[in-house]
Amino acid sequence: KLRELYLENNRLSGPLPIELGGRKFMEVLDLGNNNFSGPIPAELGQLSKLRELYLENNRLSGPLPIELGGWKSMEVLDLDNNNFSGPIPAELGQLSKLRELYLRNNSLSGPLPIELGGWKS
Repeated sequence: KLRELYLENNRLSGPLPIELGGRKFMEVLDLGNNNFSGPIPAELGQLSKLRELYLENNRLSGPLPIELGGWKSMEVLDLDNNNFSGPIPAELGQLSKLRELYLRNNSLSGPLPIELGGWKS
């Protein structure tokens, strides 16, 4: 039962495999500093035990999927330096254990959801 996968700083490319969503015991997934492209597959939202996800410094694009709100154990989410676009999903506000969120250097737009960071009263 693979719980942690570290593949950062390689030359991996192509889309993120949807099969990663079947790794129900995955807690840490580090695919940062590669050449992955395309969207984050909605299937990754099935990783309910995921605590840390590092996808920084890739060529990922498209909107952030609302399925990411299913990561109830998420503590660190690093999506810096990609080409994500569209709004920041309010569903990220459901991540009650989230301590660190990195969305720098993307093409996100729209309002900052008040649900993010527990700002909603």
